[in-house]
Amino acid sequence: MNLSIFTFKHYKAYFSLPLKKILSHVSSLMGVVVLVIICNIFIKLINHEPDFRELAVGALSSKTQVLMIGNSRLTNGIDPEQIKIPTVSLSVAMMNYIIAEKLISRHLSSAPNIKLVILGFHPSSLIYLPEKGFPIDEMKAYDILDDHPKKGPLISFKSLREILANFYRWRITPRNLYFSKSIEHKPGFFPKRGKIEPQRDLAEMYRRMKQIAKNHKIQSLQKNREALIRILDFLKSRNIDIVLLQFPLHSIFIEKGLPSEWVEKFDQTKNIITKRYQSIEVWDYSRWAKMKEEYFDNYDHLNEQGAKIFSKEINERISKKLL
Repeated sequence: MNLSIFTFKHYKAYFSLPLKKILSHVSSLMGVVVLVIICNIFIKLINHEPDFRELAVGALSSKTQVLMIGNSRLTNGIDPEQIKIPTVSLSVAMMNYIIAEKLISRHLSSAPNIKLVILGFHPSSLIYLPEKGFPIDEMKAYDILDDHPKKGPLISFKSLREILANFYRWRITPRNLYFSKSIEHKPGFFPKRGKIEPQRDLAEMYRRMKQIAKNHKIQSLQKNREALIRILDFLKSRNIDIVLLQFPLHSIFIEKGLPSEWVEKFDQTKNIITKRYQSIEVWDYSRWAKMKEEYFDNYDHLNEQGAKIFSKEINERISKKLL
């Protein structure tokens, strides 16, 4: 007995309808799908849950002894919960040292017993301009939006085009919808669960290089270097230990991921810092041999598996330094 109300006869009859009729049905179905996605977005806005940035700010307390500040490599690369000594991580995508200075100025008072600040150290943080490319939601989460210079509208056609172009990279799937289980947010940590796909990730790396070269200029180096010096002087005046941390990178990113001029200026800055502040340590893991290809989400970000290994390593380094 055929329990389905749809038989071959029904399908044949349907596809014999005029093409305009079928297209109208398809467009109606697409409209329903778009409506579901829009409703999902509004539900998320109304029923807001704290993300990893807000949770990190809330975790700052008198018990916090280690503060880590960095860009998206910190977001994806170190889980503060794996650090035995109480640690909080504040990260901003495309962070520069002007933003890092604002984070420290705004939030260090919430953790009066900080003994160690670990600052992400990467060429891009010296080059990024303060006016371009910083996500508004991150500025809001860290309560530094009012201090941040803003130019032009918050949403433009160009920014919408970038969002649409990145759908492919974000791997939008039903599991990202509100009614599906997604990656759990932890304070200061948002793991990546992908692995390197050479064709996709090379194209994305070159696209980002082109965009960064257009929007961020080597002339901004001096402003960021000055901000970095101010950060180091301020922390030293508070008798807080400082570590500059270089995150693991894939060999392809090291060879092709940054303009040579940026790398040269970064090396010069590194030499200046280490000579001026001899007590400051640089933990350079950019070519760390333990980081195999399967531990990367793309050529310059660790995945969840890589983050576990790197977090364990950083935990041991911090323990030796402070205990």
